[in-house]
Amino acid sequence: MQIIAGSQKGRRLSPPKGGHVRPTAAKVREALFNIVGARVIGAQVLDLYAGSGAVGIEAWSRGARRVVFVEQDPAALSVLRRNLVRCGMSAETQVWPWNVWRFFHLPSLATWDPLHLVFADPPYVMKDWERLLSNISRYVPLAEDAMVIIEHHRKTVLPLAVESLEQIRRVRYGDTVLTLFERQSVSFVQPNPQRDTH
Repeated sequence: MQIIAGSQKGRRLSPPKGGHVRPTAAKVREALFNIVGARVIGAQVLDLYAGSGAVGIEAWSRGARRVVFVEQDPAALSVLRRNLVRCGMSAETQVWPWNVWRFFHLPSLATWDPLHLVFADPPYVMKDWERLLSNISRYVPLAEDAMVIIEHHRKTVLPLAVESLEQIRRVRYGDTVLTLFERQSVSFVQPNPQRDTH
C-alpha cells in the first residue's frame, strides 16, 4: 500500500492487520482524488473510520493543510500513528481515538475552522447511514462548498439528501461505491453530549 501522488508519492504505508479493518483500495483512492481535484489544496480534511490513514495521508500529500483522523480500533490506531510518523506529518494532524458518534459531540468541535472535505469509510455492514450523514450535517462545522464522500458497498443506497447535505454523484468501482454529497447553506447545531453518542 503506497501513496499515489503528491509530496509523498511512492511512500509505502503499513497496512492494517487482520480482516476487521478494510483499507480503501488504491484504485478507489485515485478515483476519489480525481473527483476532488484541486479542492484538496489547502483544505481542512476529516477522515472518519480512518483505519490505516491512507485517505487522509493521500489528501495531505496532495496539498491539504490539515487532516483530522477518527479511528477507535486499537490495532488500526497503532498502524495509523506509525504511518503518520513515517510521512513526517504529525504536526499537521490530529488523531481522535474515539468512535465517530462520540467525536461528533466533542464540545470544542463548534470552534474549529470549517472543514472542506469529509471522508467516511464505515464497515459495509453498518445500517446507520442516515444517522451518520445527519450527524455530519448537524455537528461538523462545514465550509460553504464542503464535500462529504461516503465509501460503501454497491448494494447500499444512500439517501438523496439529509438535512444540509445533498447527494450530487455516485460512482461505482467493482463492489465499492463512492457517494458524494455537497453542503447546502444551513447552520450546524451545537453538540449535545447526551445525544447519539453510542
